[in-house]
Amino acid sequence: MLLGSLGRTKFRLICFLGCILVCQAIEAQQHHIPTFESQRNKVFAYNVGIGAAIGGIGALINKKPNEKWWKTLAKGAGVGAAGGFINYQAKNATFLITKNEEVGYAWISKLGHSVGASMVENAAMNRDFWASWHISMGPVRFQIDRQNKYRPEVKLLPIALAGTIAAATQGKFDLKYTFASGTPVFVSDSVGGANGGKLGRAFVNSIVIAPATVEDFYGIFAHEYVHTLQYESFLGINHFYPKNKFLNNPKLNWIYWDTYFAVNGFLFLFIDDDIRCKYNSMIEREASHFAFREALPLCK
Repeated sequence: MLLGSLGRTKFRLICFLGCILVCQAIEAQQHHIPTFESQRNKVFAYNVGIGAAIGGIGALINKKPNEKWWKTLAKGAGVGAAGGFINYQAKNATFLITKNEEVGYAWISKLGHSVGASMVENAAMNRDFWASWHISMGPVRFQIDRQNKYRPEVKLLPIALAGTIAAATQGKFDLKYTFASGTPVFVSDSVGGANGGKLGRAFVNSIVIAPATVEDFYGIFAHEYVHTLQYESFLGINHFYPKNKFLNNPKLNWIYWDTYFAVNGFLFLFIDDDIRCKYNSMIEREASHFAFREALPLCK
């Protein structure tokens, strides 16, 4: 049997995915990147490649007995890559916030990224790309699924909830920017204290930002907004464990375990040339790439 034991297969495939992610992240750190144009291809490959890897590997894990493995892999990787491409374009659209100085353009990125992330997730489940759709807004995930006749469902995102609570301790809730962007936004006057000397910070998929009077407010907002989109970069990994009792407990079907966010932390903390400089992280460089249309050079 090609796939052999399910346990051994999952271990090997997850290790394979880990190698892909590590290689991508390390390769992206090898040289100083002098221009936006030279970084664009790497950022594009990063988004499309992750979508293809998660979609293809997840599809194999969830392959039906009567399906040919290579067809399943090709379909999963293809749909995942398409979802990754849409995610790339959605992040790219955050520059509209900076360019037009209008937070409301965030909805273009929010809706686009929800489509792309849904496609990657469907690919990882070995389902048709239109089988389910979702959008995450702070600690809440709204979704519709063909299996439930597209009946609207609402699920709690525990890690995102923790992020929203943490953000709430750092600033004052801003209803205007929250509605304008589709993500919880908190404004802090104590930039040097509450935000650790920053003008903006993302807490999972919530934002704490300085008042609109600061210079480059919209660019800073766009940068942090990219981080909230990155929250779902590895969404499909949940479906690498279709029989996991913790992730798939029917008594807790009102919760969607957003444990996939831990991969972001892995990339941010451990895939740096110099851990003392966060701007060596692909996560940070990608955010500046999209929000400011500029390339951050690696720290020396």
